[in-house]
Amino acid sequence: NITPDPQTGIGTWTSDQFYQMMHSGRFPDGGLVYPAMPFASYTQVTREDSDAIYAYLRTVPPVRQLNKPHDLTFPFNNRSLILGWRTLFFREGEFKPDPTKSAEWNRGNYLVEGLGHCGMCHTPINALGGSKQSQAFEGGLIPMQNWYAPSLTSNKETGLGDWTIEEIVDYLRKGVSAKGAVYGPMAEVVY
Repeated sequence: NITPDPQTGIGTWTSDQFYQMMHSGRFPDGGLVYPAMPFASYTQVTREDSDAIYAYLRTVPPVRQLNKPHDLTFPFNNRSLILGWRTLFFREGEFKPDPTKSAEWNRGNYLVEGLGHCGMCHTPINALGGSKQSQAFEGGLIPMQNWYAPSLTSNKETGLGDWTIEEIVDYLRKGVSAKGAVYGPMAEVVY
């Protein structure tokens, strides 16, 4: 619950606590956040953007709703095992622009890798649930949803290689372009 409800949401959190959760994947009390919350990507979000997200969330009407108990089975129900996953796959740190690339490229990298967390679905994962970075954005099966997120690479057959900028903008903005329409989990993202 990320509404500002003080009992069941983030209503008592400060902007500092929110920023730290986004960057460290830990609750204000130090507890570990499951990586279903994409903190491995959100760690790149700047303080300015984190504060803007926090300010917006403070305006959402508070909803009193207790978290549902999870139904994860062993070993996934053991939250302490996340420490192993974090050791293998989590690198904390705010986005740093690549000085050898353009401002436009760096902005796109920040949006895709951080705020958009596109690789969470569009990159295959290994047996331990970590992204296969050598196959970044080549497409991947979304666990537990039995859904395939297609390639976002420049491959002309399986990716976006023959899409125009306008077609990509239409797809993301309207959910439909000359190349296709969104469906499944991506429809929620576009909405």
